[in-house]
Amino acid sequence: MTLENFVIENGTIITPFEELDNKNGEITKVEINENGTIDFVGLKEDNEENRKKYGRYIRINAEGKVIIPGLIDTHVHLNYEFEKRDIKGKKNIIDDIKEKIKNKSIDFSKQGVTGFILGTMAMPSIELEYMLEAIRDEMGVDNHSKLLGALIEGSFINPSMAGAMNQAYLGIQPEFYFNGLIGDFKDTIKKIVFAPEMDSSYYDFIEKTNEKGIVSSLGHSNATYDEAKKIFNIIKVINHYPQRLSGFHHRNVGIVNYVDDYDFNRVVHLETIIDNKHSDKNFIEGLVKNLKGKVKNWGEVLMLITDAINIIALSEKELDPKTGKEYEIKKINGEKIYFIDGAPYLDSDKKILCGSVLTMDNAIKNMFSWFNNPLDRIEIIKSATSTVAEVHNEDKIGSLKKGKYADLTIFNKIENENNYNIGDVECTMVKGKIKYKSHSFSNRVKGGKT
Repeated sequence: MTLENFVIENGTIITPFEELDNKNGEITKVEINENGTIDFVGLKEDNEENRKKYGRYIRINAEGKVIIPGLIDTHVHLNYEFEKRDIKGKKNIIDDIKEKIKNKSIDFSKQGVTGFILGTMAMPSIELEYMLEAIRDEMGVDNHSKLLGALIEGSFINPSMAGAMNQAYLGIQPEFYFNGLIGDFKDTIKKIVFAPEMDSSYYDFIEKTNEKGIVSSLGHSNATYDEAKKIFNIIKVINHYPQRLSGFHHRNVGIVNYVDDYDFNRVVHLETIIDNKHSDKNFIEGLVKNLKGKVKNWGEVLMLITDAINIIALSEKELDPKTGKEYEIKKINGEKIYFIDGAPYLDSDKKILCGSVLTMDNAIKNMFSWFNNPLDRIEIIKSATSTVAEVHNEDKIGSLKKGKYADLTIFNKIENENNYNIGDVECTMVKGKIKYKSHSFSNRVKGGKT
């Protein structure tokens, strides 16, 4: 409990189903009760009665700011280094992972992220178990940003589409997981990535995971067009589309061809990394245009993710004999990561990306700069908030609505000639508690007991 009531006033609110601004003498307000849930979102008169009521509240003046539901990143990696596990012992490793999760949650709150799902990689089963135990322990803990669960990525994928995944740990039989780890961590695992063409038993496994409320995701797959038809009847999400999927081709038609043709009568959601590295701006513009021709609300199909990797290793400089250039590199579990033009690669030729260094606030900024009109702004916010919450069965977050948790993010508003963009994160609130505020924003928070 916050033991405080809040009212946030005067900002532009994107709920994300409508956009609200002060109008006709009425002022935008978000009222938050002491239990950390929302009591009211909308417009109210600035009259004596309301001023008296809000005298008991902590008042936040959001004039010149944009208020949205808290950003949710459902695909991000911790990249814990396990090389010393035999020395550390299980308990120390799990405690160490939990400490890194806590530290990462602080970073997320500064980026406007109020909830996140941690992805695993292709790894030995014992390391996966350690990760899941640590994630289970940290779920529900009052950190800066809430850990919502785990994404299993890497165990059931196609080696030909492995990308940065370690191929030594691919192809584990699904029954081992279903009878073992999934049984032990059924409330921890939120999503699993599959390449169903690898094994006919994967289809049955996907159906079982769907029944348990675990999100099934198609990814790192070389499925054919006809296989994609079958998969789209049971899958819920396409993993970091269109990366590591059978591409658009005039002879070897695959998943990307099928998505281009798909009418989305059964909604399959597309994760996308909006860093202008994984997909060119022109590709994203074409994708949105395609979706607009097929669905009423494209933000209910697209889901913004970062697929970011947590790099804590020290930087080194290395001279590449092939190019004669010096590159910044870091090492994760002995693997070299080249940082070139603001993106991480496994090679200096920039052929294989290794996740990203994108943050959710920058993903939103990029989308605002590419699709900046009132209708598209609402869809952009959906794609990072309400849509991802709904897909991952999180019914108390994702929108600014009476009864929902007060998970929200306040951005600086950058006005231009006929429109506006968003700037830096000014404040992040999780369940009615301020988890981050910029130095300049502190002056806008007044009253109450704190």
